[in-house]
Amino acid sequence: MWLQRNAINNNTLKNEQEIGKMVSDWTKHYNHTHTKTITDTLHNELTYAYT
Repeated sequence: MWLQRNAINNNTLKNEQEIGKMVSDWTKHYNHTHTKTITDTLHNELTYAYT
């Protein structure tokens, strides 16, 4: 849900390829502008959610 809110952000997309590109572009931008990577952030959120 976090990724959906941040990467897709209620955009209307035509197909899975557009979704994949949007998520990929957002992930690259996020990783470039933040010291932590998206995988670290998701790992921390999942760890918190299941503890």
